[in-house]
Amino acid sequence: MLVPRTAGALSAMGGQFSDVVAEFSETHLTDTARFDFAGVEALLEGLDARAAEFAGRLHRRGIEATRVEYAVEARYAYQVWDLEMALPLERIRDEGDVKAVAEAFDALHERVYTVSQPGHTVELLTWKARLIGDLETTEKLLGPQATEGGAVRGRRAYFPETGWVDVEVHDGATLAPGATVAGPALIAEPSSTLVVYPGMTARVTDHDNYLVETGRE
Repeated sequence: MLVPRTAGALSAMGGQFSDVVAEFSETHLTDTARFDFAGVEALLEGLDARAAEFAGRLHRRGIEATRVEYAVEARYAYQVWDLEMALPLERIRDEGDVKAVAEAFDALHERVYTVSQPGHTVELLTWKARLIGDLETTEKLLGPQATEGGAVRGRRAYFPETGWVDVEVHDGATLAPGATVAGPALIAEPSSTLVVYPGMTARVTDHDNYLVETGRE
């Protein structure tokens, strides 16, 4: 069994490690046959301004590294469903850029539906700018890696196999990768407690989780 150290708080942990993302969108219908260069340029500049305002708020909160990614919801003319496509370039300034967008949609449609229509008019509907604030790395947020050792407490615990027995209670923060705890024992983490039953063994993996060998086939 593979048991994360943060088994009792995985959703909260994911929230702490996920990048901050804000999406801004606006609908403007155009197509690759009669592309509205001026309209799309004005729209993207407006989205950039909204993203920049949000980036400033992140910077004031200490998140310095930000980037913007662009996407558009598109479809072949006369289709009734759309596909969201990452724009292959930040701005569409000439017919060569329009061709690149059409080819990117052809490739996406082929990947999703195993069929495409190269040369067919592509309709472009809802344009999006995603502002992404990169958080610090997981390792930096977690702090220095644990070092093997530390105090081991004792307590009484009940197991069906043994009845009441004295067991060791290990502080998980002191268990470094490679450390092994044989059951019966308890490993205390800030958000959870791992019970190592008699006959089982818990080992800290290189990715700082617990690999529990059950001792059974």
